[in-house]
Amino acid sequence: MSSRGQVFHAALALATVLTTAGCDIVQGFQNAGDALFPPQKTYLETPGFRLAEGSFYRLNVGIGDELYLLARSADETVPALYAMRYLDPKPCRIEGVGRYWSTGLPSEHPSQILFLEGDLRRGTLHFADAHCNVHDFVIEDAELPMQETELGLLLFAGTSLVLVKPVSKDVRTIASGVQALYMNGPGAHFLLVGGKLEAYDVATWSYIGSVGENVVGAPRTVGGSFVFQDDTGVNRVSASGVIGMQRLTVESIDEEGCRLGWVSGGSVLSYYSPCADSTLALWEASTNKTTRPDYVADPVYFAVERDPEADTTSPKLDQDYFYYSLRDLTGDGGGTLVVRTPSGDEHVLGTGARLDQTNFDNDGEYGLALLDVAGEAGRLVRWDREGTTETLATGVFYGSSDLLVNWNGVVGDRARLTDEGELEILLERVPRRDHEYQDITRRWQATFDDSDGITGTLSIDSSGSRTFANRRVIARNVRHPRHQFLDVVLPGIAYIANYDPMHDTGRLEYNNLELGFRGVVSDGVADFIPAGNGILYTIPFGDARGVWLARAQ
Repeated sequence: MSSRGQVFHAALALATVLTTAGCDIVQGFQNAGDALFPPQKTYLETPGFRLAEGSFYRLNVGIGDELYLLARSADETVPALYAMRYLDPKPCRIEGVGRYWSTGLPSEHPSQILFLEGDLRRGTLHFADAHCNVHDFVIEDAELPMQETELGLLLFAGTSLVLVKPVSKDVRTIASGVQALYMNGPGAHFLLVGGKLEAYDVATWSYIGSVGENVVGAPRTVGGSFVFQDDTGVNRVSASGVIGMQRLTVESIDEEGCRLGWVSGGSVLSYYSPCADSTLALWEASTNKTTRPDYVADPVYFAVERDPEADTTSPKLDQDYFYYSLRDLTGDGGGTLVVRTPSGDEHVLGTGARLDQTNFDNDGEYGLALLDVAGEAGRLVRWDREGTTETLATGVFYGSSDLLVNWNGVVGDRARLTDEGELEILLERVPRRDHEYQDITRRWQATFDDSDGITGTLSIDSSGSRTFANRRVIARNVRHPRHQFLDVVLPGIAYIANYDPMHDTGRLEYNNLELGFRGVVSDGVADFIPAGNGILYTIPFGDARGVWLARAQ
């Protein structure tokens, strides 16, 4: 669970304490940690009670001096946002809210809402609070925040990186003319400004120092350092020390180096050296040594991988590694894949390849490669040391950490490779995200398959097997992705089934996995949020329309 999610559940649990006991707000926040994990509940009190009446959906929350609920209206076509206190939900309306951000940290003020008009990702950034007071304060040419800290909201305004405190209208400019941002680099945040890499403390965003002269391209993280190219060649930098006393350490790697390329295994960097001769060079962070193999390749389209069968504790880059390179580039990140084995044999495996999807099996038996990539899918092949290829799957989705095959643009089949290198289908017709996940205790695993991209079948597997062979169906016709474990609420899972596509609503149900029974919360539900004390949900149509709370008992 994310830190924001933990704060949210703690705040919801706190709101219940305040509602039932009239607890002081300060004392309540001190006890929020205890409220985060209340005694185990077994069922939900249904249909619950209505917190606020209205055609609400797209439920969200904001946190400040207390908990606030945020929602849209299903009756309106003009962009607007409704906000209400959780303890006394009397909705108010903020006009013109398109994309927005709500603060999620406890404070002395109402939750702050930053918004853009329409569907813009950058434009005039407006500020309001959860009492629907719109501040006479805007920032032009801005984006929504990327991070919230005690220092303020981190966002871009033009080419300036700023920290904003909406209540006091304080805008602290960290740097102007920012060309690139590299968050959480080695020991610091790094900004590319005016051709220099500027380092800032990760906690306070205070300036540490700058390095580089006319930095070219993006730095590479290699062996705990940032490696960059500038007028002096290839160098590395890292930040160390306690807050307020940090310093930068800079070291030259190669004065003749240029064109930083692939980082293999997190510790081997490829580049040209000498640059004028376009000679391939490989630098190992662990040894701080450079090797120039007898091989011609563009470092940006080149990678190495240690041979699993190399019988040595000190492998040599020019003897004990596979070389992968792309030639005849297609302009979309792909090209013809060429493999050179440690024995020196070179094999052309195919066209339309992606370098980041090429590797050798950990046991040294075979390699894998993604070829013929067109759009978002390609062909998965198995190859051996002799260069023989065999197609394992087509329609392989490119860009997922899971192996999805037979991808049709909406759904595909979740698969895995067996120890023998064979393809095994685990789940059929799954969406690209949230088709498999675990509860917080890792006792249960949810799967979502047999989907058309909108609805599908929700199942539970408690066997611990990664093959999902023992899953049992919980519900069908479940709206995706409106299903999730309840975790801190009770040991079970909630979902919206019996889906009505005309109104985009369905029946909110929950399944207590510990006790093995199913409960119905309500029909006509658009969305829901697990709360520390139950489930918040919205019903946008009919006599029961409004925001509801079903408490856990």
